[in-house]
Amino acid sequence: MARSGRGPRHSTPSVYSEKLLEASGITVETLDLSEALGWVRKMKDDDPELQVKLSAIQGYTNVRGIPPESLMKMAKLGVAIDRWVKDKQLSATAIQCWTALEEFYGWFPARS
Repeated sequence: MARSGRGPRHSTPSVYSEKLLEASGITVETLDLSEALGWVRKMKDDDPELQVKLSAIQGYTNVRGIPPESLMKMAKLGVAIDRWVKDKQLSATAIQCWTALEEFYGWFPARS
C-alpha cells in the first residue's frame, strides 16, 4: 500500500490502481497536469472547440453566479483533455482531484 499522489489534504491510501488495471489487460495512459495546463495556456478564447465545450457546460448545469473566466477555465481544460483522449484513442478516462488544479489553475474540480 502507498500514499496517493493527491497531496497532503488528500493523503488517502491507495493500492496502485494502474497496476491492477494493467494486470487485467487494460492499458493505462497518464497525462501530466503541467502538460495539460500548457495546452490550456496556448488555447485561444475564440477556438471553435472551446466555444462548443463552453456551450455544453452551460447546457447541462446551472452556471448562474459562476464568473465567465471560471467557466472558460473549465471549458479549456475540458477541450485539452478531449483532444488528448482523441489523440491517444482512449475509451475511458478518470481524473484525479488534483490539489494542483486549485493551487496553480484556480479551479477545484471537486466543487465543479
